[in-house]
Amino acid sequence: YVKLAILKNEPSAKSTTGDQSAVLDHFRDWGQKSKVDCFIKPEELLKKSADKTRVVFGQAGMGKTTALKYVTRQVAISKCESDFKVILYFPLRDGTVGSATDLKGLLSYYELGCDIASVEKWLLERRGKDVLLVFDGADEAKDLLSENSQSVLLRLLKARLLPEASIILSSRPGVCPDLQDHCSTFYEI
Repeated sequence: YVKLAILKNEPSAKSTTGDQSAVLDHFRDWGQKSKVDCFIKPEELLKKSADKTRVVFGQAGMGKTTALKYVTRQVAISKCESDFKVILYFPLRDGTVGSATDLKGLLSYYELGCDIASVEKWLLERRGKDVLLVFDGADEAKDLLSENSQSVLLRLLKARLLPEASIILSSRPGVCPDLQDHCSTFYEI
C-alpha cells in the first residue's frame, strides 16, 4: 500500500438550488469549503460518526480503493482498532454486488462457510448496529442510486434496511451527484 493523504471536507451549507449545473458544481467542489480542512489517518474512517453515511472521493487512480481496502484489512489482521464489530467491503463493480436487490443477495458476494440466512438474520435483528458497510466504486454503478432503482444499496442509504448501520462509499467527484442527498461528510483522497 502507498501512503495516502485523506482530507476531510465538511460543507458548511448545503446547496438548495434546483439548477442542475449548480448541483454538479456542488458535488464536484463539495459546496462551500469548511473553515478548517484537516488531514486524517485512514484509520479515522473506522470511527463512528454522527453522519452515518460518508463519502471518500478522488480522481481516478488517486487511491480510493487502496485506502478502503487498507483500512478494512488492518482491522481483519488486528493491526488497528475499530468502533464497529463487523466491517463488510463490497466492490460495486462486481456483478454480484451490483445486481443485489436484497441483503441475502449482497451477502452472497462473500463465499461464507456458514448459512447466509443466519448472517442476514443477525444483521437484521441488530438493525445494523455496530456494522460498517463499505461500498467501493459508486461512480461505476451510479444507476444503483437512481430513485427508481430496486438496489439494496439505495435501500441502505435511505435507512430502510439496516437503519443503524454506517456506510462509506467511494466515488469520483461529480459522477454521482445524488450522493450529496445522503450525506454531508466527505473525505478527499
